[in-house]
Amino acid sequence: MDKKSNIIIRPAKPEDWSGILKAHHDAVMHKTSGHYTQEQKEAWIESMRTDIDERKESVQKGEVIALVAEYDGHIVGFATSSPSRNRLLQLYVAPAPCRGAGKKLLLAIEEKAVQSGAMFLEGSSTVNAVEFYRRNGYKIGQFNERELTRGILMQGYIIRKQLKL
Repeated sequence: MDKKSNIIIRPAKPEDWSGILKAHHDAVMHKTSGHYTQEQKEAWIESMRTDIDERKESVQKGEVIALVAEYDGHIVGFATSSPSRNRLLQLYVAPAPCRGAGKKLLLAIEEKAVQSGAMFLEGSSTVNAVEFYRRNGYKIGQFNERELTRGILMQGYIIRKQLKL
């Protein structure tokens, strides 16, 4: 069996948040080199940790869908979306000994969005992930910046995909 087929995509559980934070940390620190400064990476990680209670609450209320990618018993990635707002909120995959977790997560979160009535998904891609989204059918839009903690700015692009209904 290949390593791709051993990736399990499932809904996030309350006990998954420490693994989600670790996957986020590892993805930011190890997959964004050359695109973001150390200061931006640290603020990015800090902003996720700062907002974690709000994120958990949104999932518990059913406002946000959260999925995790699990490989060999460890969370290697996660994705969140708000189908009622047609928003792809997050998709992160840590460096892992398996390939394909990002694509599997994206397909699963898109399927959940369609099941919830979303006609499209729109979000913000980091500079390093633009080609991933383009390969998966997203249109790359306007360059944007958003403010992280401590007033630090992070650059990215608006992305959008029409979903099949």
